[in-house]
Amino acid sequence: MSRIFDMKFAPLITAFVLMTTAATLDWLFPLATRKVLLPLAMAAGVVGATVIAATRLKRASPPPSHLAAAVFSYFTAASVASLGFVHAVGVIMVSIDRARAQPFVYNFRYYSLIMLGVLLLVTGLMAVNQVDGLARGERVAWRSSLLVWAAILAIALPLHPLQDLAIIPATLAFLELLILGGMWGNFRARSESNT
Repeated sequence: MSRIFDMKFAPLITAFVLMTTAATLDWLFPLATRKVLLPLAMAAGVVGATVIAATRLKRASPPPSHLAAAVFSYFTAASVASLGFVHAVGVIMVSIDRARAQPFVYNFRYYSLIMLGVLLLVTGLMAVNQVDGLARGERVAWRSSLLVWAAILAIALPLHPLQDLAIIPATLAFLELLILGGMWGNFRARSESNT
């Protein structure tokens, strides 16, 4: 279990720590940072984690099409997970600011905003979890990825009329579904790979 954690999620968790630090600095010093640290930290964290994942996946020598699909899947999954993480952190920070001026009220709006961040974070991490199987060409990983990306699309697409940024995870999910759909024949069932 710790090997899976070290190899697959450690770069992404490091990116989350970087994003939390940047969000805190943006929150504490808004005039000095001009609120640019968080987007920069998010982009650097996602790209850095993807490069580390691509290097790790390349060591297993998968076919180029599987490697490309797995690396793109990692990038999109890390992006969605990061958006969910940053959203949840942002909602909490805004709530702390508001609680200084007036009593904190836990209501359905607060719950749903936190839940949105958690759902994007968890589904992004679930997609990251399937990357190794995609690189190996396993059909079970393909099917699981397909379901996770359909869930991400179902979560993000209805939010677009309410929040313009919801188009980012929706577009990433749509692109990932197109790639997975186009590669259907390249993934074999586990029983086929053992013979």
